[in-house]
Amino acid sequence: MLGQYGALRVAGLYRVDEREENVLPEALATIGIMGPLGTEDGLVKLCLERGELVSVRQELIDAGQSAQFSSLQACIPLIDAEGRLLAILAVRQMPFFAFQDRTLSLLALLAGHIADLLRRDPQVLQLADADAQHFTLQLKRSLLDVEQHKLAAGLFAFEMTRQNDELARLFERSQRGLDLQLSLRNNRDHSLLLVLLPLTSPEGTEGYLARINLLLHEHFGIESSLESLGVRVLPFNLEPGCERNGLRNFLFNECGLNDQQVAV
Repeated sequence: MLGQYGALRVAGLYRVDEREENVLPEALATIGIMGPLGTEDGLVKLCLERGELVSVRQELIDAGQSAQFSSLQACIPLIDAEGRLLAILAVRQMPFFAFQDRTLSLLALLAGHIADLLRRDPQVLQLADADAQHFTLQLKRSLLDVEQHKLAAGLFAFEMTRQNDELARLFERSQRGLDLQLSLRNNRDHSLLLVLLPLTSPEGTEGYLARINLLLHEHFGIESSLESLGVRVLPFNLEPGCERNGLRNFLFNECGLNDQQVAV
């Protein structure tokens, strides 16, 4: 997957020993003829130190000095939602058109999501419900995507103060491809639906809410609204400047949930 999206020609995936904090020289997988990876390579060491994507600066390439610093073009860490560095992607060769910030940022984004699949967060695994585990993991990853890549996401809590099975089914049918939904019961003894909109700007979340209102008008009549149907709408935008404590306050205080339902 990383090779496809990065148009990689020569690259290798290497496990990181957490205890020793060093890269194991034997590749887990390679594209092209990677050859041995020097653990003292400048980019590898910098990637381990910073825990972030690093690449050879253009000025070093132009001056013909990049080979003295590293045999690689880029080094991308696979870091899970709890900040554990599991592996690195060492890129020795990729086409000139792909060696740009946009492609490298996409690789870093994918690497984080792949790390979450490789090792599950123990805090998340304590949740009894598999749906809650999956939702929480994606919520934590969305928070990291905001912090590290400035990629916003939207979060809604729809609190149903009156029982309405027909409305609940309408919400379920409204789910888009990347969206995630989690049905819970809050401390006010109300049904509450959490909806996560990954990679969605504040404008996109407004569009989502407008679409929900349109569905309500089509199904319950033009005079209907979420408020008239007894639904309290609680929005939260995950965007640059958003802090984890703010998200916790939203979930636990405003929505009335607890850390046994959603763990952030």
